[in-house]
Amino acid sequence: MQLISSILSFDESWKFRVHITQIVLIVLAIILSIGRVTIRNPPATRANTVAITMVRITSNPPRDPHKQ
Repeated sequence: MQLISSILSFDESWKFRVHITQIVLIVLAIILSIGRVTIRNPPATRANTVAITMVRITSNPPRDPHKQ
């Protein structure tokens, strides 16, 4: 039981490092997606469709219809 509680507990001193790592990975994924989309004459694959969708969503997020 002590092993499980030690695994599930998260040391708060790592919080900043985890956030920085997450941001770096997200930026890397966006850069790779943009690079994949801009390749000349790429074959039409599911990965390209997902990359185009990801670039589209991150560059122009959906708007809240209730906001003016």
